Amino acid sequence: MARTANEQLFDAAVRRKITLLRLERGEVERVEALLRALEQDLLEQIGAKLATGATPARLEALLKSVKELLAAKLSETANQLEATMAELAIQEAAWETTTIEQVSPVRLSLASVSLDALRALASDTVQGLSIRSWFEGLNEATALRIERALRLGIAEGQTLDQLIQRIRGTRARAYADGILEATKRDASAIARTGISQASTAARQLVWEANADIVLCLRWTSVLDGRTSAICQSRDGHVRPVLPGGVIPAEVHAPRLEPELASPPAHINCRSILVSVLSAEGIVGNRPYVADDRVREKREAQFRKEAKQRGVPIQQIRREWAQARVGQVPAKTTYEEWFKEQSATFQRAVLGTTRYNMYKQGRPLSAFVDNSGRRLTIEELRDMN
Repeated sequence: MARTANEQLFDAAVRRKITLLRLERGEVERVEALLRALEQDLLEQIGAKLATGATPARLEALLKSVKELLAAKLSETANQLEATMAELAIQEAAWETTTIEQVSPVRLSLASVSLDALRALASDTVQGLSIRSWFEGLNEATALRIERALRLGIAEGQTLDQLIQRIRGTRARAYADGILEATKRDASAIARTGISQASTAARQLVWEANADIVLCLRWTSVLDGRTSAICQSRDGHVRPVLPGGVIPAEVHAPRLEPELASPPAHINCRSILVSVLSAEGIVGNRPYVADDRVREKREAQFRKEAKQRGVPIQQIRREWAQARVGQVPAKTTYEEWFKEQSATFQRAVLGTTRYNMYKQGRPLSAFVDNSGRRLTIEELRDMN
C-alpha cells in the first residue's frame, strides 16, 4: 500500500533529526577542540607566572590574564556556534519546504521565509538565555573555579606541578576531574541545544508561513534509555501551528500541554516537531506550480465522479486528498520505526558492530546504560 504524504513526511523528519544529531556531534567536537586549546594556554600561563613563586602580585596578575583569556576564547566559541545556528536555520527551512513539496500529492508553491528572519534565529533565547549569555555565564563560573583552586592550592603550600594538576586533573582519572571538564560538558550541552533550537525555530517559520496547509504539529521523541520523562510524556501529542489555532476533532491524538510547547524541552533535548499536512488545505485555493492542464484533468475526473455518485464535488476532492495526505501517523516508538528502515540506514546509524548485534536480536535500549550513556563495543561484548 502506498504511504500517505503524512507518513512519508514523518519518516523524512525522523531521518533528518538523526542527521542533525551527527551535526551536533561535529559542533560539539569543534567546541571541545577550542576548549582543549584554551586549557593548554591556561596551563602555560600558570607555569610562566608562578614558575618562580606564587607571590600575591603574581597571583593577581595571573588571575587577570586568566579571565581575559577565558573571555576571549569563550566569546570566540559563542560566535562560531551562532554562525552555525544561522546557517543551519537557512538549511532547515529549505529542507522543510522541499520535503513538504515532495510528499504532497499535488505540486505546491509554498510561501518562503526571508533569509534575514532565519539568520536572526541565532540570537533567539535557548532555554531562556541567548547563546552569548550562556557563554558569559560559563566564563564567570569557570574563572571563579580556577581562582578558588589556585588560591586554595597556594594556601596549602602546593608546588607548581600540584597547582597545574589541580587545574588539569589527574591522569589516573583520565583528567576527568580537571577544572575545565565541567566547562567542556556545559559548553557541549549548550551547543547541542542551540542546534536543536535553530532547527525547530526555522521549521516553525515555514509552518507559520504555510499555516493554511499545515494542519497541526506532532511532538516526536526518541524513545530510548536517554529520553527524559517530559519528552516521554509528550511523545505523539499534537499542537496548533499558530496561537489560538484549532485542531479538528477528527485528529485522534492527545493535545500538547502547554499548547504551544516546542523542543528543546530541556538542555540536550533530542525531540522534534513534525508537521501534519491538511488534506483540505492542500486541495484548496493555494497556487500550483504544475501545468494547469494537470489540475484541469483532475478536476474533470472529480466532476465526473461527483455526478456518477450524486455527491458534491467538494466531497470528492476531500476524499481524494485524505486518501493521499492521510491523518496524523499512528503513535509508534523509535524502536518500531527503526525496525522498518533500510539495512543501509540502520548500519549508518549504529555502525557495523552494533548493527550486527541488532540484527542478532539485541534491542536498541541495550546499547545504553541506565544513565543513558552509550555503552562501548567492549562493554557490549562483555555482556554476551
